[in-house]
Amino acid sequence: MDTKKWTYSTEREDIFKRVKGLTFEYSIKDSLPKLLIPVPCNNPGQEEVAHTAFEYTSLCPFNQLQPDNAKITFKFLPDQWIVELKSLKYYLTSFRMVRIFHEDVVPTLLKELWDLMDPFYLDIYADFNIRGGIKTESRGYRVRPGWDMKTHNPYKKAP
Repeated sequence: MDTKKWTYSTEREDIFKRVKGLTFEYSIKDSLPKLLIPVPCNNPGQEEVAHTAFEYTSLCPFNQLQPDNAKITFKFLPDQWIVELKSLKYYLTSFRMVRIFHEDVVPTLLKELWDLMDPFYLDIYADFNIRGGIKTESRGYRVRPGWDMKTHNPYKKAP
C-alpha cells in the first residue's frame, strides 16, 4: 500500500491564492505538472468524477508545424484529493508546445494526475483527430493496489 505523506494545504484561502496566481506556461520538452493544484475531496470514495477536455493540443515530434488535437476524458474515483479545474486546464494547455507522440500522452497524464490525487482508480481516454488518414485512440487505466471496483459502491454513503 502506498504510504505517501500529503503536504498539500487544505485551507481554502491558500488554494484560492494558488488558483488566482496561475499563469499560462509552456515548455518544449515536458508537461508542467507544477501547474496542477489539489483540492480536498469532501466525499472520498462516494462519487465518481469525469472531466472532458475538448481542446487538447500538442506537437508532432517529427513535424512541429502540425499540431495534434484530441478530446481527453478523465474518469476517477477520488479519495482525499481532486484536481482544481482551472489548474487542470492550464496544465493541459502547457502541452501546446511539447513534442510528444500520441501514444505517450495518456501515460504522461496518468502518472502526473495519479501522483497528484492518489485516487481509487483513474481512467484516461484520448481521442485524437485524424492525421495522415489515421485515427488514434489511447486509453490508460490505473487502480489502487488492493482496491476492487466490483465490491466498492461509490454511491453508498459511509456510515
